Amino acid sequence: MGMKKEVTLPRFIFIYIVIFVIFLGCLLYTPAQDRALASRASDPNAEVTKLQPLIDQAGEGDQLVLPAGTYAGPVVIDKKISIIGEGIVQIINRENKPAVEITQDHVTMNNLTIRHESKGREAGVLVRADYVTLEGLQIRSEGYGIVLRDAHYNLIHNNNIEGTEVRSLENLNNANGIDLFKSNHNDIQNNEIRYVMDGIYIESCQSVHVASNNISDVRYAVHFMYVNDSEMLNNTGQNNVTGAMVMGVNNATISGNIFRKQSKNVNAQGMYLFDVHDSIIEQNRLEGNRIGVYIQSSTHNQFRENALIENFVGIQAIHSEQNVIESNDLISNVNEAVAMGSKDNQMSSNYWDSFQGIDSDGDHSSDIAHSINPFYLNLVNRNSAYQLFFQSPGLTFLSEMFTQDQRAWLKDPSPVLMTNTDLVADTSESERDSNLFLLLAGLSILLISAYIILFLGVKRS
Repeated sequence: MGMKKEVTLPRFIFIYIVIFVIFLGCLLYTPAQDRALASRASDPNAEVTKLQPLIDQAGEGDQLVLPAGTYAGPVVIDKKISIIGEGIVQIINRENKPAVEITQDHVTMNNLTIRHESKGREAGVLVRADYVTLEGLQIRSEGYGIVLRDAHYNLIHNNNIEGTEVRSLENLNNANGIDLFKSNHNDIQNNEIRYVMDGIYIESCQSVHVASNNISDVRYAVHFMYVNDSEMLNNTGQNNVTGAMVMGVNNATISGNIFRKQSKNVNAQGMYLFDVHDSIIEQNRLEGNRIGVYIQSSTHNQFRENALIENFVGIQAIHSEQNVIESNDLISNVNEAVAMGSKDNQMSSNYWDSFQGIDSDGDHSSDIAHSINPFYLNLVNRNSAYQLFFQSPGLTFLSEMFTQDQRAWLKDPSPVLMTNTDLVADTSESERDSNLFLLLAGLSILLISAYIILFLGVKRS
């Protein structure tokens, strides 16, 4: 009877662990991963069909459904048609031309994998037309992913774009994931982009809507250059040099974005606003960056209800005037804020976790102002080794003695004593997945350890 227990207990635990590991793998494996793996699969011996003759044979307004298989590019689409993949459809291009060039309005491409294997910088898809829809494309490109030139009212939705995988961001290829120039009224949503120069690059455009894109391992996640009346909403950027690079922009709305872990470069920041005017920057989460937001030569902007968490510098303002900075949450930043040559900015009702205010009337607003001492940042800028002494008693004592030119310090006359936003407790999907993975991995290790201990213990007895 004792021998039966010795065998049954370890076997039961072993079976339980196997089932648990299988469950863990199923949980972490997503359809997006399946599509990505499928797009990487390329059989050199597979039969290749030339795609251009099929396009030439199609009539104006036709729907061309491509059966699963491999098709040869490059192709030019010069008529109004829809090209839809059925199953895994790959278009492979090895010539130094765009894999797909669209020159006619009202073209649709859906559910296709485009492998642009030329070593040049030509695009996977080049659009020189209006009212084009690109949706569900898997693009693997040695050059650009999707390029729009003088192309208006187009939809770019639910695409996956990857360049060549690199170990260091310094080795990225010199081409962007989605690149727009003089192209207005375009809608770019729900795209996944990695390993390119800039995830989404937009220059000299009007009324562009960029929303809910997930961009990682690039230089700049979203790059606006000379863009007006446009929106950057609910995008996520991680492990890039800069999350949002916004330059020469007027009347933009930048809201609901999450930019975290932009810290691998001396010039890294969650957001960089240069020459930005009359814009709204609100409800963004800037976390774990070298600089949360860098505001330079910018005026008349509304920076409100943002969460700046665990950055080396929360807010840095250089030669920026008449901006409103209010109702933001600054938590666990090494340096809360610093300003140089910036005046007439209206700062109020921000939450500073390091500030101990006085609330005599119970309105959760401090009766005394909060002045941000720039001593530590000035010291570190002169000698970075002083970072080792952050929050040490000696450095804290010295900073309290530093009171020179307080009129130039950033000052919040009415800081609040409770957080303004729900962004502080917010957690991204990727972070939740990471935490879940760590939890399940820990449980797996615990179960394996229990199995070993019980097995050895029973065997010894």
